[in-house]
Amino acid sequence: MTLEQNRRSEESLIPKNVKWIQTSVAEFQPEQNKLNLNDNTTVNYDFLVISTGLKLRYDIIKGLPEALDTPGVCSIYNPKYAEKTFKEILNFSSGKAIFTFPNTPIKCPGAPQKICYIAEDYWQKHGKRNGVEITYNTTIGKIFAIFTFPNTPIKCPGAPQKICYIAEDYWQKHGKRNGIEITYNTTIGKIFGVDKYAKTLAQIAKERNIKVNTRHNLIKVDSGRKIATFQILGEDLLPTGKEEEIKYDFLHIGPPCSPIDSLMKDAEAKTGLTDAKGWVSVHPKTLQGTKFNNVFAIGDCANTPNAKTAAAISSQFRALKSNLKSAMENRPLTSEYDGYASCPLVVSSNRAVLAEFNSAGPLETFPYNQARPLWIQWLMKRYLMPFLYWKFLVKGFWNGPKTLRKILH
Repeated sequence: MTLEQNRRSEESLIPKNVKWIQTSVAEFQPEQNKLNLNDNTTVNYDFLVISTGLKLRYDIIKGLPEALDTPGVCSIYNPKYAEKTFKEILNFSSGKAIFTFPNTPIKCPGAPQKICYIAEDYWQKHGKRNGVEITYNTTIGKIFAIFTFPNTPIKCPGAPQKICYIAEDYWQKHGKRNGIEITYNTTIGKIFGVDKYAKTLAQIAKERNIKVNTRHNLIKVDSGRKIATFQILGEDLLPTGKEEEIKYDFLHIGPPCSPIDSLMKDAEAKTGLTDAKGWVSVHPKTLQGTKFNNVFAIGDCANTPNAKTAAAISSQFRALKSNLKSAMENRPLTSEYDGYASCPLVVSSNRAVLAEFNSAGPLETFPYNQARPLWIQWLMKRYLMPFLYWKFLVKGFWNGPKTLRKILH
């Protein structure tokens, strides 16, 4: 799919009879039930639903904002650099590819890994795999591609991993894989947070000669020397004081993420609307504010323990719409979010692992083992999920697969 196929105007997604205020929130004043806006106006409310998403923080990594405009450095989390990522994968012929995962919550936590698999698959199928080393150790005379995952919250935590798989798949198919060394660097202690899927992904990485480095947090990029500097974390995911420099030729960034500025400001003010890091503080099941009963939050901005994915939002919406109505009518809140999240991990150009889970473990919809990389799951990711997203989820008609799961099980 092209970038334009995945783009809609904001106006087209706003329901009728809804007033669209075309500015952002400068300051939350929950004690006064008021918002100060960036155009110097204010808005008063009786009930507030916060769904601001999060902020990509490329700036946290020293040298990265400048490096993103240099050859070999890319990230699928930004529209501009997503297109650049595709071009870099196609043009890469040999060397070391590094993929990273941050040491923060991240938007779509599977994505940094998906792109690793996709890239490897491409290089393999195009005859490049023997020239591409997907590994941690620097080999003299080789070219290196690095993929990273940040040490902050991140939207879609699977995305940094997905792009690694996609790139590898492309390089493989186009005869480039043998000259490329691929490294997937994650700040967490294993390749994926849920053991069932981590086992499958670890096996895929082993079979495709992708070296996985755990507890590696990218902190600096020197684009002139093509050196990525990683902070080594301990088992508690705190810095050990050790650092490691790795040479790269292809570097994919899973960016650090944080709450938006106005929520960070609220954390400094300590109003109780957010936790100490700026994520909106809510009860994880009802999504109601822990301090302000007329405030709810949904999606990436909330401090719920689930992975920050679109699938999580769909299931949160089921609880939110019921509980918001109950709060308005001064009735008990009875609907609960079950912690569901999903990450379809695309591992090649025609296979995907359909990871569905909550904090207790797998929470799968279909009556078969979804940890297997299957064509049918790739079809769902490629065709069904975009349809569900644009036609149902963003319009408030998709409440997640909970009902379907009950029927099938």
